[in-house]
Amino acid sequence: MTIDSTTGVTSLVGDPGLSNYIEGLAFRPTDGKLYAIDAYDSDQLVILDPANGSLVQVVGSLGVPGPY
Repeated sequence: MTIDSTTGVTSLVGDPGLSNYIEGLAFRPTDGKLYAIDAYDSDQLVILDPANGSLVQVVGSLGVPGPY
């Protein structure tokens, strides 16, 4: 989703096919990578495309419950 910082209006960009249990998001501006932790699937770290919301890469399981 994108969020207009002035109005707060949200728009759906895309669906990466992850569960509804996302425990964390992080954006690295130096290379434009968007990371997420899907807590439903063994706390799986994934990389998303911030432009269209698609799943780019499954990095793998963190093996840590509740990594927030």
